[in-house]
Amino acid sequence: MIRKLLNVKKLILLFGFFLYLLSLKASYLLLLWPIDTQPYTFSSECKAIVVLGGRDDYDRVLKGLEISHLNRNILVVFSGVHPKYKVVVKHFDSPNVEFEDRSTNTYTNAKYTQKILEKKGIDGLCLISSEVHLFRAEKVFEKFGLKTDAIASNEVSKKLKYVHFLPDLKYFNLNITLLYEYLAIVYYMYQRWI
Repeated sequence: MIRKLLNVKKLILLFGFFLYLLSLKASYLLLLWPIDTQPYTFSSECKAIVVLGGRDDYDRVLKGLEISHLNRNILVVFSGVHPKYKVVVKHFDSPNVEFEDRSTNTYTNAKYTQKILEKKGIDGLCLISSEVHLFRAEKVFEKFGLKTDAIASNEVSKKLKYVHFLPDLKYFNLNITLLYEYLAIVYYMYQRWI
């Protein structure tokens, strides 16, 4: 009986340590490192901006609106963005906006965006998504023959301070998202979409 209690305590301690690791910025940076894309700033090579929907639509939508405000003639495609953000986008005076609202995942984002860009004869696009999602998104868009430049909507500073070794709910959520992203990459590789 005592052995079983000690094993349960060890298991609880191990699980607690795992949760602690998941709540650190240091863990986030370590997990992000293999799939981190190089930071990119908007250039004239981008003929269209594609904003991908996702868990953090708000950051992505704002980044897309910011760039479209500075480059009024460029096409901005909001692909798979939550309907509530259409209202936000319509409040801004962005003349060249298109909504693609059939997408439910990254694969269909690329599929339907390709059709829109083909109709308009546009190649060379800037892809806006979270820094965690950009690696997979770029690979999927490349499968559809779309050359992309990635722009992170929520890039996290790569500098570490001692406070980043204290648990933080923000990094717990980001690390869970990163683990999901790794599973999605494996799934897409299995499906041969990457």
